[in-house]
Amino acid sequence: MTDERSPALSVPPGPGVASDRRPQLLRIAQIGRWLAFPLTAVIGVLVTMAAHDLAGSVEPFRSLRDALHWAGYTLVVLNVTCLLVGALLQTPPAVIRRGRVRVGWITVAALLAHHLLVALVAVPIAAIAPEPDPDYGRYDPSTHYPVFLGFVLTGLTLVAMTGLVFFRDTPKVSADRSPLYNKPPKRRVDGIVLPLVMLGGLGWIGGLMSLISVLYHGLT
Repeated sequence: MTDERSPALSVPPGPGVASDRRPQLLRIAQIGRWLAFPLTAVIGVLVTMAAHDLAGSVEPFRSLRDALHWAGYTLVVLNVTCLLVGALLQTPPAVIRRGRVRVGWITVAALLAHHLLVALVAVPIAAIAPEPDPDYGRYDPSTHYPVFLGFVLTGLTLVAMTGLVFFRDTPKVSADRSPLYNKPPKRRVDGIVLPLVMLGGLGWIGGLMSLISVLYHGLT
């Protein structure tokens, strides 16, 4: 008895089937990566508003808001929330794009430790920060305290919100396969180091300038 099935039906799918779906998955990952940013911002604002509601009557939120002042409490809660939510929403696109998820979350943990340390340092700074004074007008020195927190927190939070913590620096492959070009690749700086150094460094430079102003007006 002969097999009347078509030969095409009996051939198992080759590796090309999975590779054909790869561009579609990458497009989905790219869309998810871009949508994650505004969604993170919305969730961050909602969580911050809820944290202010809790601070009205619930401990330790009330004590934390009193210690950091209203502006400091807002910036710390907003940045910590956006850092964690942004990294969480950027993880699925990073998995599809074969990003460095493990290294990325280690970086997120380090950034979270940085934010919590800044919040701890901000408590004594808030205690000496000048109170708002309408006589100063637009040059009110009380604004320098939230500006300090905005500088040192926001830039590094954006690294997680945009998914840069999962970035994989893929080297370009030359089309020339001759032995003359088969040299070992040079060691390069990790792709995430430059954004962290630039945003963190610039943020702390601006933050220290604001901090000096806070200390000057608060201690004199």
